Amino acid sequence: MRHRVAVWRQNLVQGTAQRIDRYTQAYAGVPCFIQPASSALQLYYSQRGTVVTHTIYTTAVTRAFEREDVLVDAKGNQYHLTADPLNALESDVYLQLVAEQYPEGAKKRLDVESFQ
Repeated sequence: MRHRVAVWRQNLVQGTAQRIDRYTQAYAGVPCFIQPASSALQLYYSQRGTVVTHTIYTTAVTRAFEREDVLVDAKGNQYHLTADPLNALESDVYLQLVAEQYPEGAKKRLDVESFQ
């Protein structure tokens, strides 16, 4: 696995189901492979402020990934999980994650500096 990511999980305000209080780091150094989009496609989408969807593969099958987790790679790119993990072929060898990468300045992006 070429990439390592940190997994950030949201903490909701007690008594609410929607309001996010803060994010805490759930895991660090999780091995994965992030399926890249072509550079032309990324440039096209970033100019229009459009979301890019990535498929991420990981061998960390013992970790609990949740929808709405945020994966942050070494370059600071953020990937927001949009679906529950898929145990491909029910093999328990790797998990397939679907994540969206938001363009710079998008409201959905985390202010990573405030969490580090």
